[in-house]
Amino acid sequence: MDVAQAQYVAATTFRTSGEPVSTPVWITGLDRDRVGIVTAEGSGKVARLRRDPRITLAPCDVRGRVDPAAPTFSGVADVVTGPAYEEVRAGMAAKYSWQYRLLSGWNKVAGLLGRSRDTEVGIVVTLDGEPT
Repeated sequence: MDVAQAQYVAATTFRTSGEPVSTPVWITGLDRDRVGIVTAEGSGKVARLRRDPRITLAPCDVRGRVDPAAPTFSGVADVVTGPAYEEVRAGMAAKYSWQYRLLSGWNKVAGLLGRSRDTEVGIVVTLDGEPT
């Protein structure tokens, strides 16, 4: 299975203690061995990835439940802005269509109302190879 084809993936990042933290996210394929995620710059996953770039991805449902038989992909993540973020954002818009545009629009409105100060960033994951 190509992890980029999944509707949702559980993105697992690691605390300084080594404890894993999983979050269900949308994902888009960028090229053969890279996938992208969009998230808020102030999110916990971004803070954890800036300390430790290791990440695992496993297809899941909207609530983050991973089937025990699902493959797990490991990789190294880079938090990106600028043109690299735009590449991820365009992939999300193409894959998730109106859902992504609706969510992005809501985030912009929330920012204008002062309810959110976070800007979006991209997370580009370079996959290590075959899933486990």
